Amino acid sequence: MMLFQLFLAWKLYGYTNTETCDGIWQVWALSILLGAIAGGNIVTTSMVCIRKFKTTPSYTNIVTLTRKYSSRHKINQAPPTFENSTSSSSSQRAPPPPTDKLHIH
Repeated sequence: MMLFQLFLAWKLYGYTNTETCDGIWQVWALSILLGAIAGGNIVTTSMVCIRKFKTTPSYTNIVTLTRKYSSRHKINQAPPTFENSTSSSSSQRAPPPPTDKLHIH
């Protein structure tokens, strides 16, 4: 959007030299005003983005912490049990995982 504002300001300034706008000060003033607004928007957005990048932890830290704590949900799961290797496959089922909610403190 900011680049579009700059484009409009540039085009309006270009129209000040044409025959149709010869002697009309409003087009010149509007092009200067839109250029100042676009410049202010670009500076403000740049400052906000720079501050955001400085205060936000990096992506690698987020990935590292996610990998570190992703195995915690496996603590309360019961290991599979195998009763007898000669019995039928229907009796060799592992117990279902616990249904209670996991509370990590």
